[in-house]
Amino acid sequence: PGPARYYYPGTNKRFFCGPGDNPALSITMTKPDNYLIVGEDPYIRDKEISRIKEKFLSQSEVELNFSTHAADDMKGVMDSLGTMPFLADKRVVLLKCDASTPESSLESIFYYLDTPSSTSVLVIAGDSSFKKNKLFGKISGRAQLIKAEKPDASTMKKWIRSFFKKENVEISHGAVDLILELKGTDAQPGHRELEKLLAFSSGERVEEQDVER
Repeated sequence: PGPARYYYPGTNKRFFCGPGDNPALSITMTKPDNYLIVGEDPYIRDKEISRIKEKFLSQSEVELNFSTHAADDMKGVMDSLGTMPFLADKRVVLLKCDASTPESSLESIFYYLDTPSSTSVLVIAGDSSFKKNKLFGKISGRAQLIKAEKPDASTMKKWIRSFFKKENVEISHGAVDLILELKGTDAQPGHRELEKLLAFSSGERVEEQDVER
């Protein structure tokens, strides 16, 4: 016999399983449009949230199809996830969590992720303390995990060079090292410094003395 047809939970999308395949395993391995963003860098967390929001919603769709909830508003979260999007393909629901988030609240999310809505995108965001929650491991297995940790020095240098390369502006090695020395590896103050240098560079090569101003 040919492969059997199965449907992903909460969707009309099909997948096929052959005689030796386990459909339950196939369902577990699929991760629909639900995300878990965890890490110590708030700038990177916010950037990832914005990226996901822009992926699914246009600017005109955001107001009526995007909502943010604290962990103590689980009823609001579930109501939003169960509401059809308004004049859009998707509704994006952001849930902010940390180590103090009650396990009872996360149980609702855990079971929701078994059969998520095909018209809603759940984004769970929190700092590294959220990993201490007993249900973190189970939830991370049902969502697309995005790490938002502070970059190390090597990564930060690559990021700085990449930033200026995209703007067609050269930057010296000494200037890169000095930015890192002054601002460290925190992405948000580092990004502000790069934007300031870009504005003052007027398209010219950025040198150490420009960083020292």
